[in-house]
Amino acid sequence: MTLEPTVAIRATQLLIGIGIALQAAEVLATRSAHARLCIGKHPPDFWAQWLTAKILVRLALSAVLIVGFGKYLQVIEPVFYMGLIFSSVGLVIRLNGPLGGGSDSMTFQVLIGLLIAALGVANPILVQVGLGWIAAQSVLSYFIAGVAKLRNENWRRGLAIRNLMRSNAAYTVFAPARRLANSGTLCLAASWAIILFEVAFPAVLLLPWEGKLAMLSAGLLFHITNAVVLGLNRFIWAWGATYPALLYFT
Repeated sequence: MTLEPTVAIRATQLLIGIGIALQAAEVLATRSAHARLCIGKHPPDFWAQWLTAKILVRLALSAVLIVGFGKYLQVIEPVFYMGLIFSSVGLVIRLNGPLGGGSDSMTFQVLIGLLIAALGVANPILVQVGLGWIAAQSVLSYFIAGVAKLRNENWRRGLAIRNLMRSNAAYTVFAPARRLANSGTLCLAASWAIILFEVAFPAVLLLPWEGKLAMLSAGLLFHITNAVVLGLNRFIWAWGATYPALLYFT
């Protein structure tokens, strides 16, 4: 069993569109704070207006992704992806870094894959190339993260999770989850569960349909947990948007 390419692309559009819309809403709500991070000679008020205009454009483009292009907008579909890609680059330059770290990077890669797939009107093989790009970025992101954790002694010993649960900086940790830091055994088990899952994730390309669904369900649960515990809500949509491409390749 496999997803039809049109279904995979449509699902990817929907998920990444929701993720971009969520980011846009969050930035609009905190644009004054973000404006102070912008690089340039203009005052914060200028950058607040600049951010508002830029984010409203991204919000409009994400709405099209969510609703779907239809037969009329489909002709200029690549233009929408290019608009989102170039606006993402502009934000990174002005803010001296991505808004959401890894989620922005994965969103960028998904948009590149969708842009390549949209050019399939000229050559149908580009649809597979675009979906392949998205699938490859997903697999590599998990595997590289897993190898990095495996090489880190604090992760192997469970100390990284314990320190994260006890930290008041960088992330907003769900209060009940802090109890995890009281158990070295639970921290160690959680560390190795994450490491093994990420290192083994490339197997998703070889597993039968049921195995793929199980692996991706585990990945979705992992990102939902991170959203609840660490507030990393954008990661659900950025990585979730890569899953249809993985289901396309069996």
